[in-house]
Amino acid sequence: MTKIGRNSMCPCGSGKKYKRCCLNHDGQARSGLTLANTIDAITFGLRHQGMQVTAIRLVNNDTFLVEFVAEHTSSIDIKSELATAIAFLNGYFRDNDLVTVSVKNYAAQAFATDGKPLIHAISSVTAAEHLSNGRSIEWLQGTMFQEHTQEFRLGLAKRRIAELENGLRSLIRSVLNAAVGRDWWMQCVGNKVRQQTETMYERQEGIECSNGDTLVDFTFLLDLRRIIVSNWNRFSHVFPDQTRFSDRLELLNQIRRREAHNRELSDQDVEDLDAIYSELMISIAQVIPGATSRFLLENWRNRLSEIFEAATEAQVVYESDGSITSGIQAVCQQIGRFEDIETQVSSLVPPPPMQSIHDELLKHLSGVRTAMMEMIEVDSIRDAARLSDAQLRFESANSELLAFREKYLMTVL
Repeated sequence: MTKIGRNSMCPCGSGKKYKRCCLNHDGQARSGLTLANTIDAITFGLRHQGMQVTAIRLVNNDTFLVEFVAEHTSSIDIKSELATAIAFLNGYFRDNDLVTVSVKNYAAQAFATDGKPLIHAISSVTAAEHLSNGRSIEWLQGTMFQEHTQEFRLGLAKRRIAELENGLRSLIRSVLNAAVGRDWWMQCVGNKVRQQTETMYERQEGIECSNGDTLVDFTFLLDLRRIIVSNWNRFSHVFPDQTRFSDRLELLNQIRRREAHNRELSDQDVEDLDAIYSELMISIAQVIPGATSRFLLENWRNRLSEIFEAATEAQVVYESDGSITSGIQAVCQQIGRFEDIETQVSSLVPPPPMQSIHDELLKHLSGVRTAMMEMIEVDSIRDAARLSDAQLRFESANSELLAFREKYLMTVL
């Protein structure tokens, strides 16, 4: 192509000189769209589709995030809105050659009209491509969601309360069978609870029963509290404080009533349930490790694996002479990413048997981040010997982190 001179007539036919017509436009086209141009274009496109976009920004230099006010309130409908946003992002970046930003992930966050977060979704470019091919199920499977809808809260509360009730039942069976034997129902359960439960069983099953291992499944939450408190000398090694245990069960029962009647759960309800669940399940799991469901174990492991992949990508590469190839500024950015990863890991509630492993992961992440900070500090004073030692500590911390991944996150727990 012949180069057009600045003072030549513009080939567009405007009659103006090239420098006063299309020169600036052509320069922008060759150099690519700016980040601001890209955000403006995406905002316009999504709003044209009817979305109430409130913000669009680049996160961690590789993830485009769209924030919007959701039109719907149900989880499945909000996820459809999230899919619309992510599909638009994927199509825009896939089909626009002028975009200069290198994007690895697309994210979208839906908010209620009062500003409360509802659902946050993050998809890799590969997962987002499923939407373009009409494979919504595959997109759902490959996308990480963090939900705050009432529908999700009620479902999570139902699962956690059921798990706690079944955990307490298993604990009662185990402890009282060991202490008294098969006749524990008659010897350790008060008349009122025993008679009410036996009557309920007979009404539902049509036959009489006096087997405690069977009947305990027909007890209510406060019945379980009465059984444990009335036999406290046999359960004090599990729950150290009788008053606290009793109060926690009372609060749990209040939340259970709201959940059973599909009433709205407040932020305080969710916080209280999380605390009660974690506290009681840790105690129960010390006696009955199997009380924690396989589902929760796998869910915890999958979420950690996703976060851990981000940690692996955030590694800093060093040359053999100990210099930091991407510069101090890039290393600081990587440290910030590790801080974000630590925050994400800390926000997860691990299943009780996995608490020590969860804590170990946090320790390894902190170790790598601390080692990078030390290298920056030592590099700034140009001490080659100390820099070499700091590099060895970084490599050791990073190796331990990778070994942890291979042992606990890439294999079935």
